[in-house]
Amino acid sequence: MDLAQMFLSEAVAIFGYGLLITAVYKIFQLGKEVREIKDLLKKSGRNASHGATAIPPVSSAESDAAADEYAANLMRSLQAESAHSKNEAQKTP
Repeated sequence: MDLAQMFLSEAVAIFGYGLLITAVYKIFQLGKEVREIKDLLKKSGRNASHGATAIPPVSSAESDAAADEYAANLMRSLQAESAHSKNEAQKTP
């Protein structure tokens, strides 16, 4: 029994060390990726000033109309989905 307990404790210790090493490796990997993202953002910030174009402002009437149309389409699709699910529920006993 002592021999089995010894092997089990050694296996758990080795597994724990493996998890610890993997966690440290992943943290360094994540740090490297964050550094690369920061470098890319810095480069894109410098390049954005060369080809930046202004987006024309949208009038509030146009944005209200677009929002109303979107809301109406959303309501129609929700009602159609609700009706479809009710029909499916009635078909299956």
